Amino acid sequence: MPEKGTVVPLAPSQERLGEAGRLEKPQNFVPETGVSSRSSGGLSRHMIPVGVVGKMGSAYTLFEKNWVCEECQTENYASRARCIQCRAKKKKREGGLVHGSAANDEATTLTAHGEWKEIFDPSARHLYYVNTATGESQWERPKEMGPTPHASGWFGRGAAGSTAASGYERNNDVYVERPARRQVEYIASKNTVLEGAYEYNIYWGKYVGDHWKDEEREKSETRCVLATDAGYTKADKKGRRAQANFCLFFARGSCALGPECRYFHRIPAKADLERLAKDEARDCFGRERHKDFRDDMTGVGAMMKPCRTLYVGGLVKAEYADPAALEETIWRHFGEWGELENVNLVSRLSIAFVRYRYRSSAEFAREAMSNNSLDHDENLNLRWAHDDPNPVARDASARADADALVQMMNARGATVDADADHPADYHLPAPKRLKTGDEEEEAARYPDTDPQYEDEWRPVADTQDGSTYWWNPRTNETSREAPHQVADANADRAMAALDAADKAAAQAAAAAPAPHQPPQGEETPSLPAGWAQTVDPASGATYFYHAATQATTWTRPAGG
Repeated sequence: MPEKGTVVPLAPSQERLGEAGRLEKPQNFVPETGVSSRSSGGLSRHMIPVGVVGKMGSAYTLFEKNWVCEECQTENYASRARCIQCRAKKKKREGGLVHGSAANDEATTLTAHGEWKEIFDPSARHLYYVNTATGESQWERPKEMGPTPHASGWFGRGAAGSTAASGYERNNDVYVERPARRQVEYIASKNTVLEGAYEYNIYWGKYVGDHWKDEEREKSETRCVLATDAGYTKADKKGRRAQANFCLFFARGSCALGPECRYFHRIPAKADLERLAKDEARDCFGRERHKDFRDDMTGVGAMMKPCRTLYVGGLVKAEYADPAALEETIWRHFGEWGELENVNLVSRLSIAFVRYRYRSSAEFAREAMSNNSLDHDENLNLRWAHDDPNPVARDASARADADALVQMMNARGATVDADADHPADYHLPAPKRLKTGDEEEEAARYPDTDPQYEDEWRPVADTQDGSTYWWNPRTNETSREAPHQVADANADRAMAALDAADKAAAQAAAAAPAPHQPPQGEETPSLPAGWAQTVDPASGATYFYHAATQATTWTRPAGG
């Protein structure tokens, strides 16, 4: 029996090694555009992203090339207005913007680019691509669309020209036809409890108390190799696939159960996206996500922020020929765990940022590569990455999220034309109530909120003297005089009653029969002294009034 805390890895058989040689290598999925901006000598990159252009749903990164000084032949970044060596000014024709696509004919590229468009899949909650001219659809980002936006926001787009989605699917089909390999013979638990430390902090993954301390990162003793280790387990049986998660110990290269394990011994692929998208509260290993990231950006991750980017520290750049070779190595090692979208190597700091297309791939890769190495004796420090502070990346992320939101609404049946513009003479209304001149129409359009204030004050009889005072149940105020709200309400009701009476009288007058008119040919008798005849302007009827007594009548006075 091995000593407590030791790990006994098992070597793969010759048969497994032969099978691994026949599988597609993930590094073959990496497109050339993934490392095309890296310079083999001089400056770290020969072009830098300056923005995101393209129509809604067809955005891509726009790059600007470095410029070479004519005076001293020194290469300078595109953002520099003067040469770093001789201080000569940059000329307009130097450098220049590039589309970023690998096609040689820029006109053809832009035409083909416009035929491809992003579409949102509501079941898997991911984006795929459709050619509007031919109707062809695919999960991979077409090469003609140019490089992925500098920051692709909530949803991944994939690297332009990559064949990773179909490649990982083909490899997974091979994996499930063979049993999973036992990676280790025996694992003795290292999580022993020291005397006096009985409280376990699930957030930090440590026992607290007198023995609380930060231990140095120990280099991993095992590593998962998909080509030799992946295979079917009990989770692949019918009836269990919908509930099973991926094996955390398999990702770390230390599962001793092999085909008897109840979890998947492979990586998440496109077929798993729809199932994983149904439960956003757990990661691909079934662990509950926290609301926010931990302070040290480790752990399971944040539920409200689907981070797909890993911070990679502990790189040993001195062991590699140049930054381009180191970046290619990062693509090769991290590309084993899922479809990569971008790798940003900061050579001077010996760190890198690796962005996956799918969140589940980033979760698997963080467990598989933590405290592991690349081609040399590294001890990689992996954490979740913060948001990129680069203004170009921030704008690109906001643009990418807007594009995805429009596609999401279209997928759910809402018609959204993101490219439509308002007419030139169109102005948004001001955010306040507009007067139309018609008070009755205004009253119909807006609810009457006055009663809620009228009912605040209630009349109450005083039990001592029988008088009435006013009480506000909301504020518990009392008043002997009627509050102004009540007085105003009473006045409004009185005026409304008078208006209603006047309107009713006018309607009655209009409905009354017209006064008797003498037949044609008869003489109209004269009016008595003091009486005059006039017309009512409201109803148009004729009435009579006496100027001295102010008397009025609808019938003609007699005795004239």
